[in-house]
Formats: sequence, structure tokens, C-alpha cells
Amino acid sequence: MDFGAMYYYISGGDFTSLDSFFAQVVQKISLLEHQTDTTIKLYEQEKMTAQAVLDTAFERSKATVKVKYDEAYDSISGSDDVKHSYAAHESGWDYYTDLHALESEQLDTRFAEMADNLHKSTIISIYIFLEAELKRLCHCWKMLMGHNIDLTDFSHRDYLSGSYKYLELVMGINLNTFEAHRNKLTDLQNLRNRLIHDGGVLTADKLKSMKKVVDSSKKGLICEEFEDGYLLKIVTVEYVKDWYNVVRQFFEDLFWLIDEQSAHRFLQARMQYLFGLLNRTISIDGLKVVRYNNKRELQFIVDSNDFEHLYQVEVKLLLKNGTHNHVRIDNKVARDEQIDRLVRFLTDREDILWDRVLSGFIITTGSKEVQLTIR
Repeated sequence: MDFGAMYYYISGGDFTSLDSFFAQVVQKISLLEHQTDTTIKLYEQEKMTAQAVLDTAFERSKATVKVKYDEAYDSISGSDDVKHSYAAHESGWDYYTDLHALESEQLDTRFAEMADNLHKSTIISIYIFLEAELKRLCHCWKMLMGHNIDLTDFSHRDYLSGSYKYLELVMGINLNTFEAHRNKLTDLQNLRNRLIHDGGVLTADKLKSMKKVVDSSKKGLICEEFEDGYLLKIVTVEYVKDWYNVVRQFFEDLFWLIDEQSAHRFLQARMQYLFGLLNRTISIDGLKVVRYNNKRELQFIVDSNDFEHLYQVEVKLLLKNGTHNHVRIDNKVARDEQIDRLVRFLTDREDILWDRVLSGFIITTGSKEVQLTIR
């Protein structure tokens, strides 16, 4: 273990409060999603335990009933059908079978309602998280830039639309490319409002406003008609987890967009941090981000600025989806002790790239691959 390198990466990094904000978004949403997964598993385990109790009781009843059934069956003469009907009636076979089916159905209904309640409360929590983090982002930018414009100057109630205005008018972010994100988050807001303000009970008119959300849910969100209207039900946890992914993708793309429109100020600092192990005088020059086929490639020059060890190296850092989280480093610089040290350390400690260098720029789940080329 290179303890000097470890100390550098643990203690180093000239990161802003905005960097910290997006890193915290990763931690918070991961915690929320883990809480949902854990609770659903507990529900499933409790249901399995309760069903096992019912099944055990039914098997005991069957053993007792079988004795009575056999006695009744043998006590009369006639065809097999006649003897079976008589024995089933006298022993109570049909009663216990129907009772077990009824109790199992009631158990399914009870846990389906519990899951529906959990799913709905989780949707509300996801929206609260989204709104709260956007408010925090706007405040973070206000403090970072040292101005007095606050989110409340744009909205006191609808913080989602107010945040969009803040991003565009104060932070100078062009959200034209975010139309798909905005449409999805408006759907989330609409669903949250129907759950909060109407308890998930809709009139025919309000059902129309939810049609797009329901139709796009892949049957994860349904409307059950009853005497007084329609009841929204969330029947699959996958539907809830899809919203986690929507919010993750929104914040990830937002950080890339903020960085792009800040002339890569934040990525510049991250690359300075990554290659600062070489020496503290290095500079990152000509950084640009090329995007193609859902891949992003950072291209830049590392200049040593060290008169005793002058060099320039070209770097490409390709970030793409993969089959598993993996870092591949291709060092084409021959016999350079500093660069060899950097490559050895990053090969042993890939987590430095995932958890520190790229934190906030990777928020979505799914396996990623980093290809780092130095030449």
C-alpha cells in the first residue's frame, strides 16, 4: 500500500460546496432506496412467515379431517362419487379447504395494501427529496457566488418550477435539453399532489389529468373504479424504483450541464486532484468533454510545470456503461516513475475514482466502466 498516495487522496482536493452537494445527493438517494428495498423485504418475509403458519395449521387440520373422512367414506355403500360427497360433508373437508383459501386470500390482500401504502409514501418521499435538494442546490449556488438572490424570490409554493427559473435566470443554465426531464418530474409532482391532496382518490376529471402517468407506468400504477370515483394503487415496487432512477438521472445530467456551462470548472478541479499526485505544480489544459453513444470522454493535457521534470501527457478518460464496475488504465508513457506510481495506486484502489474523483458525476445505478489512457 502506498500510504503517501492514500494520504494525498484522503486529505487533498480543492472541492467546492457544489461538489459536496452532488456527492451528498448520491449518498442520500442511495440511503432512501436502500430503506425502500429493506422494508419491502421485511414485508415479504413477514408475509411468508404468516402464510407458513396458515399452511401448517391447514396441514394439521387435514390430518385430523382425513381420519374422519376415511371413517365416513367406509361407513356407507354406493358409488365412489356418493361416498366421497358424504365423507367430505361429514368430515368438514370442504370447510377447512375453503377456510384456508379464504385466509390466504385475506393475507394477500392485507400485505398488498401494506405494500401500496409503502409505495405511495415512498413516492411522496422521493418528491420531497427532489424538491428539498433543488432548494439546497439553489442556496449552495447563492453562497458560492456570493449574491443575494434567493429561490423564494421566484416561488413560495411551487419550488419545482421556481427551481427551474433559478437554474435558468440566476445560474445561467440552458434547460432546453432538459425537456424530457422536466416532463417526467412534472408527472412525479402531479402524482405526489394526487396522493397528498386527494389521498389517491380521483374524480373523473382528475383521472383525465393522471391518464398519461397511469398509461406510462407499465401497469405499475393502476386506477380501480369504485362507487365514489377512482382509487390510485401502486402495485409494483419496480414502478417506485423507476422514479428513483428518474431523479438520479436528472441530478447526474444536471451536474454535467452545470459543469459544461461553467467552462468545466468542476471537472477541471477533479482532474487536477486526480493527477496532483504527480506533483503539486501540474496544470490541466484544454479540457473538453466529447459525448457519443451514451458515452462521455474527457480529453485534456497534463502539464508538469516542473523545471526539474518537464513533461506534457495527453489524457483521455472514457466513461461508459459496462457489465460490472471496472477501471482499465492504459499507460503509454515509458519509464516515468511518477506516472507509474499513479497507475499502480489507481489500479489497486479503483474506489478513489468512483467515490472521490467522479462522485456526483455518476449518480445513476448500473455498472460503469472507466478507461483511462495516458500517453
